[in-house]
Amino acid sequence: MAISEDPVISGEMLAIEEINSNGGVTLNERQFLLVPHIRDGESDPKKFLEHAQSLVSELGVRAVFGGWTSASRNAMAPVFAANDALLLYPIQYEGGESQRNVLYFGATPNQQALPAIKWFFDSGFRDFFLIGSDYVYPRSAHKVIAKYLKSLGAQVAGELYIPLGGLVGSEDADEIVKGLPSGGVIVNTINGDSNESFFEQLRENYLLPHNGYQTVSFSVDEAIIAQYGSKNFEGSYLSQGFFQDLKTSEAANFVSKFQERFGEGRPVGEPAATGFSMVKAWAQAVQDSGSLNPDAVMQSMKALEFESPAGPFWVRGQNVTKQPILARVSHDGHMIFEARLGVIEPQPLGDPMQ
Repeated sequence: MAISEDPVISGEMLAIEEINSNGGVTLNERQFLLVPHIRDGESDPKKFLEHAQSLVSELGVRAVFGGWTSASRNAMAPVFAANDALLLYPIQYEGGESQRNVLYFGATPNQQALPAIKWFFDSGFRDFFLIGSDYVYPRSAHKVIAKYLKSLGAQVAGELYIPLGGLVGSEDADEIVKGLPSGGVIVNTINGDSNESFFEQLRENYLLPHNGYQTVSFSVDEAIIAQYGSKNFEGSYLSQGFFQDLKTSEAANFVSKFQERFGEGRPVGEPAATGFSMVKAWAQAVQDSGSLNPDAVMQSMKALEFESPAGPFWVRGQNVTKQPILARVSHDGHMIFEARLGVIEPQPLGDPMQ
C-alpha cells in the first residue's frame, strides 16, 4: 500500500510545516509547534494497532492522521475510544459505522461510487462486473453497489476478489470476459500495487473502451498512474474529489506548494489533498475550541466551513461533504473531466441510495 499511502503522509507533512511556519497552533493564548511522529503500518492491521497503542498510550499523542485500508482503521479505532484521543481517517470507506473518536474524511459510497455508477447507467450501460481487493472496503462497497444496480434495473455480471498485494492474472481477465462477453462496465475497487497487473491484463486481453469495455476506479489516482505508466490507464475513469488538473485557484495553489516541497512533477491526487486538509481543519478546530479534547474538537469542526484544495467542505456528524468528479485518463496521464457530480452529503449509516 506504500505507493498509495505515501502521498497522504506528504500532504499531512506539508500542512504541519505550513502551520509551524506561521507560529504553530494557538491554544489558551500560547503558541505551540506541531511535532509529527511518523509510523509505518507496513500494510498490516496488527502493525497499525501496535503503533496506535504506542503513540497514544506511551507518547501521549492526542491526534493521529492516517490509516488506509478499512482493516487498518478498524484495528486502530478502539485505541482512540479508550484513550481520549482522535483518529482522522483520510480514505474512502464502506460506511456502516460511526466509531467513537474517529473523524472520517474519506468518501462514503453515496459520495463516490454510486454517483459514478449512476452516470454510466444514464449513459446506457446495464451490465457491470465488480472486481476488488479481498478485504473489508471492497466487499462491503460491492454489496452497496450491487443493491444499487438492482434498484436501477441493471445487473451484476460477475464479482471477483484479489488478495491484497496479489497479482491479477489472465484467468481473472477470462472471468471478466465470461461475465461481460459483449462489453460493459468494470467496477474496480482494487487497492495498492495490484492495480498494475489489473490494468496490464485489461490491455493484454483487449478489455478496452474501443471494444465496449469501460473501467471505473475508486482507489486509483495520479500517483498510481505516474508509477505504472499512463498507457495502461488510458481511457479508464476515476471517481475522486480532487485532481491536480483542476482549474481552480485552490487546486493550483496546493499543487504548486506540494511540488515545490516534494519535487517538480510529483503527482498530486486526492489522498494528498485530504491529508493536507485533515491537519489544517484539525488545527483550526483546536484553536477555535481552545482544547485538544476529541469531543470539543469534533464539535468545533461542525461549525467550520473549511476551504480545502478541492473546494469548501463541511463536517456532518463524523463525516464530511464531498464534491466528486468523474474523470477519464488521457494518453499522457492527464484528466479529461466528464462530470462534476455536485456537493453530496455523507450517508454513512443511512440508505446510501437515497
